[in-house]
Amino acid sequence: MATRGHVLWGLAVLALVAMAPSASEATSVTIFFDNEGPEEGITPLGTTEFSFMGSNWTGGVIHSGVPISPFVYFVHGHASVTFDDPVDSVEFAFDHIGVFAQAFAFDAEGNRLGQSFRGLPVRFDFEAPIARIEFTGGFIDDFTFTLVPEPAAGALVAIGATLLAARSTRRRSRLPSKGAAPRASRQ
Repeated sequence: MATRGHVLWGLAVLALVAMAPSASEATSVTIFFDNEGPEEGITPLGTTEFSFMGSNWTGGVIHSGVPISPFVYFVHGHASVTFDDPVDSVEFAFDHIGVFAQAFAFDAEGNRLGQSFRGLPVRFDFEAPIARIEFTGGFIDDFTFTLVPEPAAGALVAIGATLLAARSTRRRSRLPSKGAAPRASRQ
């Protein structure tokens, strides 16, 4: 049977969960390789290495005048994009002209999650978050990645409140109640 204290603690936890913000919305970032808007100064023509919104690019070059788009990230040999924090999914235009092109996705431990040959669009969406993508040849454009949402702050608050309630209840159960005879001490 629940005591008044247990009921009050339960109500407090429910109130904290109800007031806390829900899980963060997934955030998507798109790179157009066009040196405009948020990319201005980061993706001008000829750039070979750059970082943008938690993605780090190396091995290719920002190029213009190809069939799929006016501006692309061109990979002649090998290139990669790594993410500061693993991402949930990636989608991008991926084509080639006379160059064999592949893309490989890896998790944080270096395990290959999957691969794709050219495609419009390529979509990588696996159970494990993506930490890196390696490219062999091709043109990349409209590269969109979705950041993994963080756990809800409300869940963390609820866990903390529940632990405090449990600790308080245990502490109270060890105290003698009013009017109870004192416990005999061990000798």
